[in-house]
Amino acid sequence: MRTVTLCQKKQSVRNAFARFGSGYFDGEAWYKISKDGMVLDIEEADTDYLSIIDDTGKAVATSLQYKAGTIKGAFSGVNPPGTPGAYNCISVEGDDNAIEIFKFLADNITGESGIEFGLNLMDEDAETSVNDIFTGYTAAKLTGSKAIYNSRKNDARIFREFIHSHQITKKPSRSDINVARKRFDELFNTQDVVPAFSIYVASIKQFRAYNPESDYVRNNQKKER
Repeated sequence: MRTVTLCQKKQSVRNAFARFGSGYFDGEAWYKISKDGMVLDIEEADTDYLSIIDDTGKAVATSLQYKAGTIKGAFSGVNPPGTPGAYNCISVEGDDNAIEIFKFLADNITGESGIEFGLNLMDEDAETSVNDIFTGYTAAKLTGSKAIYNSRKNDARIFREFIHSHQITKKPSRSDINVARKRFDELFNTQDVVPAFSIYVASIKQFRAYNPESDYVRNNQKKER
């Protein structure tokens, strides 16, 4: 069994990811995720799945298993100037698969520590789409979002929905609204699909849609998935 080890010690993960930069790691694997959302190791397996690993190296939660190649891989990067820290991203084929994996991470990490995850649903076909799930390892703030968005936008990808996790708060923050308004304006005239925006509230396991053009206090619409 081949193991791809990103680093030998947990405390060196941030530096390891910074060195890898845009390095891409193939799918068909067991993805080991730290309790703050970092991809620690990627181990070859017959199916694709993720486990949350505690400080002792024990798997404390494991996702559903998916057909090999469903998780297309993982990459990492350093945030642009003005935004400290790094981020990592996992790319997943199919909306349903991506939403399940995003909820698994949000339920087990955002729900425990408040560290936020983002999910960008992209491409035109929901079954064959390749979607990004990412985190900047930060509580109550989604870092890494701008870098990943700009990269995919430069590749002329189509954005259908932007989702991110909150631990408890059901409404978008003013920062969430500002980012959504900017992206809505940028994409409205450059793609046929009008993007949607949602929050996943880990404490109640619900999606809440919001409209960047609506009054801030009215953005709290429950969305079934």
